[in-house]
Parts: sequence; C-alpha cells; structure tokens
Amino acid sequence: MLSSSLGHVVKAGSIVLLFVAGFVMLLSMYLTRQPSFCKPPPRNQHQSTKPILLLWFWPEGHKFDLSDCQPEFDISECVLTDDRTIVNKAEGVLIYHKAIQSDLSNLPPRHRPPFQKWIWYNIDPPPKTQNLTSLNNLFNLTMSYRKDADITVRVRVFSRKKAEEFMLPEKDKMVCWVSDEEDLGVARDYYNELKKHMEIHVFGKAFGKPLKPEHYYSTIASCNFHLSFENSIHPDYITKTVHDPLVSGTVPVVLGPPRKNYENCIPRDGFIHVDDFPDAKALAEPWLQKVP
Repeated sequence: MLSSSLGHVVKAGSIVLLFVAGFVMLLSMYLTRQPSFCKPPPRNQHQSTKPILLLWFWPEGHKFDLSDCQPEFDISECVLTDDRTIVNKAEGVLIYHKAIQSDLSNLPPRHRPPFQKWIWYNIDPPPKTQNLTSLNNLFNLTMSYRKDADITVRVRVFSRKKAEEFMLPEKDKMVCWVSDEEDLGVARDYYNELKKHMEIHVFGKAFGKPLKPEHYYSTIASCNFHLSFENSIHPDYITKTVHDPLVSGTVPVVLGPPRKNYENCIPRDGFIHVDDFPDAKALAEPWLQKVP
C-alpha cells in the first residue's frame, strides 16, 4: 500500500490556487453564476458597467495587485477593489472574519444599499472562530472551506498525466513532521502515541526547531512520509499541511476529517489516513518493517 501511495504522489502537480488570489477567483465565479448579483436590478443607480466587489479586509494582511487577477486568473466579470470610499457602490463586500473587532466597530456602515450583499469569509475551524453571536443577521452569503457554504474555497492539487515530468527528490528520512502551529490540538495526542513505536523527525516552531522559509519544502521533500495532521477535526477542514508534502514528492499521512473528504481534493491513493489503521502501533508497523 505504501509503495502504491508513493507512486501516485510523485505525479502530484503544484498548487493551482494561491491562498489569497484563490478566494477572489472563486468568488468571481460565484458572481458569474448568480444573474441577480452580477447583473443587478436598475435600482442601483451607482452601478458601473460591471458589478463591484469590495475587499473590506485583506486576509491575514496579505496583499497582491488586484489588476493581476484578470491576466493571471481570467477574472473579468467583476471590478475588484479595496477602496472603502466606494462602499455604497459595491454589489458585494467581502469581510474576513478574523479581522472583525469584538465590538464590530471596523465593519462597513450598517445602513447598506438594498442591492448590496455582505459575504462572510472564514477559513478557521469552529474552535478558532470567535464572536459569532454578535454577527447574527449581518451577512447574506458565507464563504469558507465547508462544502455547504454558499461559496466553497480551498486550495486544490491535481495529478500530472505523465510521471516522468516529476523527479522524486532524494530521501534520507522515513517519517517527519514539519509544523509551525502554536497549538497542535488533537494532533499532538496521536503523535505522542505514534512516536512510542517509531522514529519521527520533527521540525518547525511547534517543536522548537524553526526552519528558514527557503528550507521548508526541501526538508519535507527529504522525507518519504509526512505527518499532515490537522489540529482540529471537523468536516471539510483540510489545510495546506496536506498539500505541501504532495507538491514536494512526499506521501502525506493525514489526521483530520474522514477519508472521503480528502478524496474530494486529492487522489484517493495518494495519501494514507490514520483511520485506515486500528491504532498508532498498527500504523507504525509497515514502516518498521522497512528499517534495516
């Protein structure tokens, strides 16, 4: 099973949606599918030729040139802007949940035009999502990693058609885990049990062994397998921890939502799920057999 998984992972392509630019592209696609949103009724007297999408907050403070969205992602259905002075002209206002202050004082004016929709954008799991009660009845649409959101946004990885396009990196470690998470959550419990049965090479701030950015992918690539453990287990919650080993030529061993959730995003035999084994000891046994 392990050799089969590795064979498929070496075909893994690169991530095709950037974290920041990706959400804008998907939202634009959603607007295109909604005639009443992308082609608003005449009551909007300030409407330009194309509907305006206003980014009220830049997620995590990461900015990019909005003019790049057209040539890079072929976004042409909407006008993308972060200019708050035209908030009353915007058909859609995208609001990043994590940036909302507890007293809601940094939100757009509450007396919004009747044609305007507010989109709630959140990428965190429930335990890390605060201040929800005060947001009741404020938003028209939801945008998150959940499949049942109005707009589902996630980074996807696709398989290459030809294996020869990818050269497997040289490996000198069997299993590793690279993480900068401050709180490993449920992942730490499984890791503590697994390390009783096998050697695991750990790196990152979570283990007091920070890596320079330029060494991040090369470190993952030097391992045959990577523990791609989520710190919180919830439906559809899959982060870049599973994508980074795939694009590095390393097999991810995942702990998170059910296997079916992962299979919606990556090849079904391109990863190992801890649920495929009764316990951590059983998961470790195939690797132990490979140790000289």
